[in-house]
Amino acid sequence: IQHFKALETLLVGRHGSTFATNSNLLGNANLDTSGLTELKKLHINYNDDMTSLDVTNNLKLESLAINVTSLSFIDLTNNVELLEFAMSSCPNFTTAPDLSNNIKLTHLEISANNLPSIDISNNTELVKLYAHNMTGLNIIDTSTNTKLKEFICFNTGFISFDFSTNTKLEILQTDGGTASSLDVSVNTLIHRLHVQWYSNLTTLDLSNNVNITHLWLGQNNLSLVDLGSSMSLSAIAASAGGAYFLGNDPNLVIKVGTAARVTQAQALAASG
Repeated sequence: IQHFKALETLLVGRHGSTFATNSNLLGNANLDTSGLTELKKLHINYNDDMTSLDVTNNLKLESLAINVTSLSFIDLTNNVELLEFAMSSCPNFTTAPDLSNNIKLTHLEISANNLPSIDISNNTELVKLYAHNMTGLNIIDTSTNTKLKEFICFNTGFISFDFSTNTKLEILQTDGGTASSLDVSVNTLIHRLHVQWYSNLTTLDLSNNVNITHLWLGQNNLSLVDLGSSMSLSAIAASAGGAYFLGNDPNLVIKVGTAARVTQAQALAASG
């Protein structure tokens, strides 16, 4: 592989890649990319035998994805051009990779790992953040990520949220955790909101979120949802791709404008 010094894209694993099919890259514990100085995209998928990956010489790398490997460490400090980083099903990682030098990062996906925390304070260009199937992850500090537009995290152990500085947030999906409150009052650009499997969440104020076109609130313990006077459930239902679900609790109190105690059917009628 070192002969392909001009190579810009390398896909290893179940990508239908020529390299994966016709070479011996799969099944190797190590992948030497040190000579691929022009490499911009490296995606490694389903290589359980891989225990080491050195990308310190790949200074032009912009997109890196590692999925289902036996890696326990990766050094990204030299990869200052990195825009996208995804790491999933790498259970040997006990601490998150150091992303402090990757200040151009816009897209981060961390899933199915055993990480207790991740520091994204230096990643101020981050636009998309995904974290899935990480029950040991209790909190993610997004206070410096003021450009964040998508926050999609499910099956985590979140105990609290603070989106007060994420005023550009448009999509918020968080499923599973013990958080008892969610304040989205300043996140007025949100158009897609999914909040599920939070048994400690009893109230939700959406009175400022007038741009929502997709609202899904299932498997919580909500007793009060404030839709304000501007949100229209009927408009949500009628919009292209729009949908809403406020849960199955027949005692759920929905506030629409000044009407505080209405059923879901009444809320739909009142907002029509």
